[in-house]
Amino acid sequence: MSLDLGAACSFRQVGYAYPGSSVPALRDLTFQVRAGEWLALLGANGSGKSTVARMCNALLIPTQGDCSVFGLDTRDPANLFAIRSKVGLVFQNPDNQIVASVVEEDVAFGPENLGLPPEEIESRVREALLTVGLWERRRSATYALSGGQKQRLALAGALAMNPSLLVLDEATAMIDPLGRREFVDTLVRLRSAGKTILQITHRLEEIVGADRVVVLKGGTKVFEGTPLELFSSRRDLGAMGIGVPPLVELREELLERGLISPEVPPTLEALMGALCP
Repeated sequence: MSLDLGAACSFRQVGYAYPGSSVPALRDLTFQVRAGEWLALLGANGSGKSTVARMCNALLIPTQGDCSVFGLDTRDPANLFAIRSKVGLVFQNPDNQIVASVVEEDVAFGPENLGLPPEEIESRVREALLTVGLWERRRSATYALSGGQKQRLALAGALAMNPSLLVLDEATAMIDPLGRREFVDTLVRLRSAGKTILQITHRLEEIVGADRVVVLKGGTKVFEGTPLELFSSRRDLGAMGIGVPPLVELREELLERGLISPEVPPTLEALMGALCP
C-alpha cells in the first residue's frame, strides 16, 4: 500500500512493544487517516487502539516502521512541537482532562497557554462551546456537569486548540447511552464542517457516520472498509473480537427477508424509516 505523506496520519509497517513486554502491541500495521475524513478505529481491549492514539501525537514512537503526521516524521524530535500543535487528543475519562472549576475557564486554559490575544481566546471558547452544545452552561461549575457534558467539555477544550486532527480514544466509554448519542451527534457536526477525526472505539453503533473503518486484532489490521461493509460482515465480527449490537442483528434479519435495502444503516431511525416510509 502506498501511503500519502500529505495525509493527516500515516502508519507504514509499524511495530511497537512496550518496555518489559514480550508481546508487541502493534505488528506490521499499515493504514492512513486521510485529511478531512472521519475514520473509526475498532477492536477489542488489547488490540492496540490506544497505542495508535498515542503515536498520532508522538507520545509513543514506533520501534519498527514509520509514522508520519501531516508529513512530519514522529521520530524527529524537531517535529514534536509542530505535531502536537496539529493533533488534539480526548481520552476516555473526562475528569482527568478538566483543569478548571468553571466551564468557560476550562476551555480557555489551552489557548491561554499558547499566549493568544484575549479576543482570540474568547472567540475560540465561544466557538468550541457552541460546537459541543455547552454555550448555555459556560458559567456552570464543571463538577455539576453530567458525564456526557463533561466529555463534551473535554472535546471543547481540544477544539479550542484548533487542531488539524482530532483523536478520540474511547471518549464515550464512561458515559451513558444518552451522553454517547449526544457526543456522536457532535462528531457528525464536526465531520460536516470538515474536521479530520480519528475515532477509537469498540462500539459499532457509534460509527455509522464514519467515512471508513479499520479494525485491529492483536495489534494488526484485520479489516478496512466502509461502515456498511463492516456491518455486512456480521459473521466475521466475532472473529475480529467485536460484539454484535442488537440493531446490527436486526438489520441483517431484515436484509435476509428482503424488507430493507443494503444501503440502510443499523440505526433505529433508519430502520424504522425504511420499514415505515
